[in-house]
Amino acid sequence: MRQDGSTFPIEMSIKTIQLGDKRKFVAIVHDITERKEAEQALLSHQQNLEAIVDSRTTLLRESEARTRTVLTTMLDGVVHIDDNGIMLSVNNSIPKMFGYEKEELVGSKINMLMPE
Repeated sequence: MRQDGSTFPIEMSIKTIQLGDKRKFVAIVHDITERKEAEQALLSHQQNLEAIVDSRTTLLRESEARTRTVLTTMLDGVVHIDDNGIMLSVNNSIPKMFGYEKEELVGSKINMLMPE
């Protein structure tokens, strides 16, 4: 505590030393006010960044839901396939067009819908 009664953060290490037959203590005191202020600033910045990420994640999920709704309900058929030609998803129009159940199509090769 300072003479004026104010307090500040410190870091202190205490060592004992032997001087002849007497044991003495030596204390090293560091004012860590700047470190604590920097830690608080970092914490505040981290909280702000997390709030931004949360907000953008919410916006992305909302956008994805809108896009999924459009793709699922559009009249044109939409098929999502991987590099091997496996259907990963189909919209609602594909089963109606080809007469299959959605579950039959997803996981199957796209060539089942394309005659040779």
